[in-house]
Amino acid sequence: MGRIFFFLALVGVVCLAGCAATPGIPGRAMPPETDTWPGGWSPVELEIMVLINRQRMLHGLPVLQANARLHRVARLHSREMAAGRYLGHDSPGGRDFSRRAQDQGYHWQRIAENVALLVLKGAQGELAHRVLFGTDQLVELRSFCRRQGLPVPHAWAGVGRGWGGRDWNRWQRLKKGRGGWMGSAGHRENILLPLITDIGVGYAARDDAAGWIHHYFTVDFAAPASNPARSTRGHENAHTTACFPAFAIASRQAREYKIQESFLISVHPAAKGDWIPVSCSMFL
Repeated sequence: MGRIFFFLALVGVVCLAGCAATPGIPGRAMPPETDTWPGGWSPVELEIMVLINRQRMLHGLPVLQANARLHRVARLHSREMAAGRYLGHDSPGGRDFSRRAQDQGYHWQRIAENVALLVLKGAQGELAHRVLFGTDQLVELRSFCRRQGLPVPHAWAGVGRGWGGRDWNRWQRLKKGRGGWMGSAGHRENILLPLITDIGVGYAARDDAAGWIHHYFTVDFAAPASNPARSTRGHENAHTTACFPAFAIASRQAREYKIQESFLISVHPAAKGDWIPVSCSMFL
């Protein structure tokens, strides 16, 4: 069996400018035909979008629409991480994901991001399933469901049916912190954000001299701004402060923003098997 290491990070920024309820969104399995940059969506990117939307549907949330601009944001960031051999939300030039979205012409009202690095040697398996669930072996999830008294999925589409946050947290503990985006509370929160409408997924890979393949993933979740100028001002006013433990809530001038963030855990190269979670949400 191939060896596997995971590194994950996530950040969410939510800027509410005259917030209104998000309308229901009809399902759509494929991105629009006009999204041909560069070469359309890859199979891995499409599968990640499908898996994310399945989880949203299981929670009664509207599915997200593939967005060409967010696709460019996510794909370019994954390529940049692969070229720069790093994992994070800030580009080497200091741009974060909210600024990268604006640079691609997507003016957001709410925006969030998950990133991940999957390092494999040998058989690569189903990358999308490994990133979302920490495994591409359905039998492993079935066994967990039987032990926990949860509905046993007959196919991947049923994974997560009847699961709550505690169940995903148990899965995360069983996997020793490598339970995928759904196993990680902060990543799962971004996937299940209710007031977002659009999604972009980016995938890139590189190999190294030792035969390891490094797979980089970026997912951007967002809702467009009704007033682009106000969205830009919100970005300029937003900032974060680190706190620990994860998801501790801090508030400062509550009418302006709330900050929710976990501390970035540095991992030495000898400890590749660890996860790196980073979570941040801001409400302006």
